[in-house]
Amino acid sequence: VVFAVFSELKSQNIPEKTYTKWFDYDKITSSVMFRTKRPGDYLTIRNKEGMGHKSLQDYFVNEKIPKEERPNIFLLAEQSHSLWIPGHRISEYYKVNEATRTILQVTIPAMEEKIQKHFQILAILLFLKVMKVNLSPIGKIKQPFIHMEILV
Repeated sequence: VVFAVFSELKSQNIPEKTYTKWFDYDKITSSVMFRTKRPGDYLTIRNKEGMGHKSLQDYFVNEKIPKEERPNIFLLAEQSHSLWIPGHRISEYYKVNEATRTILQVTIPAMEEKIQKHFQILAILLFLKVMKVNLSPIGKIKQPFIHMEILV
C-alpha cells in the first residue's frame, strides 16, 4: 500500500482507478489503518435525508457479499469509521470536494497491476473473438499471426 499526502490543486482530476483513491486529509483526525471488519464499523453514505451512517454489516448484506468472504475483506479505517472498502466504495465523509485543501492518496499497487493484466487478457480474448481466431484446439490457430499492442 502506498500513501501520499499533497496539496489540492484545482486543476487536478480525481483518479478513477479502482485501487487508487483520494481522501480529504484534513478530515482525518487520528491514525488510519488497513484491517478487517470489526463490530460497530460504519460508512458515511448519501441518502434521501443527506448524509447518514450505514453499518458495514448492513452494507455487506445489501451488496450481497457472501457471508464467508466478509471476514477476509480489508478496509481502510479511522477508528470505527471506514474510509474505503477497496474494490467497493469510499465513505462520503472523506471524499474530496471543493473545500479540500490537502489530499491523502492511497494506492494498492498490486491490485492495480492485477486489474490492468485482467483487462489486457479480456481485450486480447475479445480481439481474438472479433478476428474469429479459432483457439480450439490450443496451438492450432488457423489465422495468420496478428500483432497487437495494448496500451494501458
